Amino acid sequence: MAAGRLFRAKYLDEFPGYYKTADAGFKDEEGYIYVMSRTDDIINVAGHRLSTGGMEEVLSGHRDVAECAASPTRSKARSRALHRIKGGREPARR
Repeated sequence: MAAGRLFRAKYLDEFPGYYKTADAGFKDEEGYIYVMSRTDDIINVAGHRLSTGGMEEVLSGHRDVAECAASPTRSKARSRALHRIKGGREPARR
């Protein structure tokens, strides 16, 4: 498939007239838009495609985790591995 057709199939064809950003979120009753995650964030670990959003959802469901993020890191054994960041009980202050 030519690059132009692949681009069109991935980003333009699913929602005609709109560009697919692969962001997941919602619009509230006042019209505010909340971007919650990415639908295409995948980490490839030893041939397994792992969803970062799914892992973060499980980690953040634990009562001792205030915030978390899943991101890939290099591993000598597997070339890529899962790296998790675990916060305390209180969310970070901004």
